[in-house]
Amino acid sequence: MTRRLAVFEDAGHGSCLLSVPTHAEVVQRLLIEGHPTRYRLIEWCVMPNHVHVLMEEAATHPLSVVIK
Repeated sequence: MTRRLAVFEDAGHGSCLLSVPTHAEVVQRLLIEGHPTRYRLIEWCVMPNHVHVLMEEAATHPLSVVIK
C-alpha cells in the first residue's frame, strides 16, 4: 500500500496546493522556523502535493508534539 501511495503522490495527483509558489514558501518558512529550537532540520523537499522532511527531534520537543 505504501508504494502505491508513493506512486500516486509522485504522479502529481490530488489538489497540488503546494505547486503554488507562495504556498510552498509558507511551508518551507514554517519548517525553517522550527529549526533548531523544536527540532534539527536535516533535509526537506516540498512537492506539489506532499512534503518530505528529515529531522531530529529536540529533547524538549518530542516529535509527537511537533507534528501534532
